[in-house]
Amino acid sequence: MKNKKAIALILINVLALGVMGVLHSLRKNGLLGGVDANPLSPAYTRTLTALDGPNGTMPMRGTIVAKDDTYYYSSASSQNDDSFLVLSASDAKNPGVFMNTTVINGIGEVRVTFSGSGNLYAIVSETLFERFTPSASDALTSGVKKEFATVGGYLLILNDSLSPITIESLEIYFHCAHDIDSKFYFEQGVNLYTGARSLGSNIVIGHDELSFKTNPTATTNNYAGETIVPPAERPNAWYRWNGVSMRNYGGTLETPNYTTTRFGEFYSSSFKISTTAFVDPSVFYDTDEWFCVAPWVSLSASGKPRTERHYLQSYIGNDNYDPLTTVNELYKPYFSGRFYTNYGYTGSAWEFQDPDTVTVVDDATMTLREAYEAINLPFFNVTYEISGNTYKVFINGFYVYTDTILETYTDETFALETFELQAVNYGNEDGSPKAGYNVTYSNPVIKTI
Repeated sequence: MKNKKAIALILINVLALGVMGVLHSLRKNGLLGGVDANPLSPAYTRTLTALDGPNGTMPMRGTIVAKDDTYYYSSASSQNDDSFLVLSASDAKNPGVFMNTTVINGIGEVRVTFSGSGNLYAIVSETLFERFTPSASDALTSGVKKEFATVGGYLLILNDSLSPITIESLEIYFHCAHDIDSKFYFEQGVNLYTGARSLGSNIVIGHDELSFKTNPTATTNNYAGETIVPPAERPNAWYRWNGVSMRNYGGTLETPNYTTTRFGEFYSSSFKISTTAFVDPSVFYDTDEWFCVAPWVSLSASGKPRTERHYLQSYIGNDNYDPLTTVNELYKPYFSGRFYTNYGYTGSAWEFQDPDTVTVVDDATMTLREAYEAINLPFFNVTYEISGNTYKVFINGFYVYTDTILETYTDETFALETFELQAVNYGNEDGSPKAGYNVTYSNPVIKTI
């Protein structure tokens, strides 16, 4: 057996570059519906022991690669050589977590052998970090196999107590029947991609995720000129967005072929689209650093040209124009700190929502900033739900925005066009570029609802 203590642990900066999962081709699948039940005993098992976990010299936060899968862990407790993992929370917003970032199709059961006071929970979901608030039904009993009511591709083991729980071993039971990756938006070598306004660097596209590094230059960062009067041409600030625009077609950018991709010919008026952004932890946990991730999706309507696109947006992190709030005289208002927001027409101008006055849609007591601060982990699960002409945006389970798609709606259905997986290029106040940072996005999951 390989010595995981020497070669299987990948440090946190490597995860940020995007460690890819198992690379294999998928059969072409149509759109499946909701999460399937778990009618049969899983046929496969992943068993993780002390040989697979981080040892006592490794940090309390990082990643491991075991049995060809990649996992992220975060704990307030030091690790040791005698157990798989020690998990504990540091406070209510920083639980101890362990999760797979490589998809494991059809997770149906789990068995964890552990000791310590407090509760250990297991949550299974279709998308990475889809739910992080445990319920009593998610609790584990040491050494007892837990069967999930529905199968998923991502497992989250969580300790919300300050008391450490020592995990001796963990067994994941799964079907491997393409329950999740048959719903993945893009397929390697099939979907085309280009820059999201501008193209990120160090792009790695894998089976279940893609990663890139932002690429700020002297002319493509948020402080690269155009702070007072923009030129007649498109301002450089437009290219502060960086990343990958994943297209729902093959062929060429000039001559799209929608018959080659999994969802190229899919139309519906009731579906959801989910992805999870993972921010470089060294940037996320440094409050003096800036980041902004913005996964967008564009749709076209039935009966209209597919080049006529309608964009659904989300924004997470620092202000994408002027995080200092004192430099740029254009496009105000700006906001300090980190938050969720969206971009909309306020009645007199197009503006970003104020995170300290705008609340989540279904709770007038919680601001967008408070929703962002509810959990202090570098994962952001973003879901767009489309129902008729209305769409809703959820970030980490918070209902943050809603709007209509078409100004005039006559029972159109909608097709997927692009998925913009973006981050912002930041610069210094003098206009010089800051260093780039790494972002990973999970392969978007599409399903009818």
